[in-house]
Amino acid sequence: MIQKAKKFIGEVRTELSKATWPWDPREKGIKKYRELIDSTGVVLVAMVMLGAFVALSDFFLVNAVSAFTRTGIEERVRRPKFTQPEHPADAKENASTTDHSNVATSSEKNENPPEQPTPPPDALPAQSPATSPE
Repeated sequence: MIQKAKKFIGEVRTELSKATWPWDPREKGIKKYRELIDSTGVVLVAMVMLGAFVALSDFFLVNAVSAFTRTGIEERVRRPKFTQPEHPADAKENASTTDHSNVATSSEKNENPPEQPTPPPDALPAQSPATSPE
């Protein structure tokens, strides 16, 4: 078992000596890491450029889609309002209550709103002269 571990460590050292490292072991001080610093700078600049490209592409595509669909950014980020119930018993009432202010009703969709049906005459409460409000 120990012989296998020694053999493995020897092979690892041999392979690591063949590798090219991003620093020069003959240099002293910060000059030793010049290649490493330059490579890191290239990667950071490339990341910033890619991020700017993605952000600009997103901006232009969002505005192009908005122009075709006639929706503004305000409409896309509007969310229904939710109020915290003051008492746990009120939670059932607020659970079914949502804000539908941005949804068009049927009368807004059609130029001619549908007529309201009139109730039958026997469904109306009968008013006698004795119970009239006057």
